Amino acid sequence: TAREPNVISPTYSPALRQSASSRTKSPASARLIFPRIRFIIITDNNSEWMGNIMKDAIGILDSGVGGISVLKKAVELLPNESFIYYGDNANAPYGPRPIDEIRRLSALAIDHLLSQDVKALVIACNTISATCLYELRKAFPDIPIVGIIDQAAEAVASKCTEKNNIGIIATKATISSGDYREKIKKLNRSLKVKEKATPAFVPLIEEGIIENEIMDLTIHYYMDEFIEENHIDTL
Repeated sequence: TAREPNVISPTYSPALRQSASSRTKSPASARLIFPRIRFIIITDNNSEWMGNIMKDAIGILDSGVGGISVLKKAVELLPNESFIYYGDNANAPYGPRPIDEIRRLSALAIDHLLSQDVKALVIACNTISATCLYELRKAFPDIPIVGIIDQAAEAVASKCTEKNNIGIIATKATISSGDYREKIKKLNRSLKVKEKATPAFVPLIEEGIIENEIMDLTIHYYMDEFIEENHIDTL
């Protein structure tokens, strides 16, 4: 039986906190269940909106709904800020797509968020962060854009030692980029890192198939051999 690895949760970057605090803060409306959050979910190329129109919000972008975990942490750390969450479900998953297409879709999403007068952007998507974060910063130089891979790499490098066997699982595009491995090794060359693409997780999670036999079988399919062969203790 494969061992259960430790899961490291990265600390949210202070870079966003600094960029946000230097701009005007947006008032919150108490009339909504999520008074400081507006959701834009793209389904079949139609926008579904929930929440009040708000200016000077922080935009959070993901190819689907997984980035809501980042939104949750941002709300916790930035209690005086408002947020617009953009989930591109119509084009999810991004992982199997060509890099040029990922860049195009990401730029379109950012254009949409900028039209909502956001003051900073968080790329809550590993695939976008790994493949085109720097290109997006060049294309949109007037707004701070924060990715998520640097923070995860810092968490791994600070919490692990050469005694750990670290496993990275992600989309095909993220693993192919080598971004996680490169950044972790740059911070601590002694760390042992193994990677595996797990593309089937994305559609299952996006469809809410979590506590389900299909997900259990998928986890075993990807993880049993990967963990056993590489003696993974940190994931």
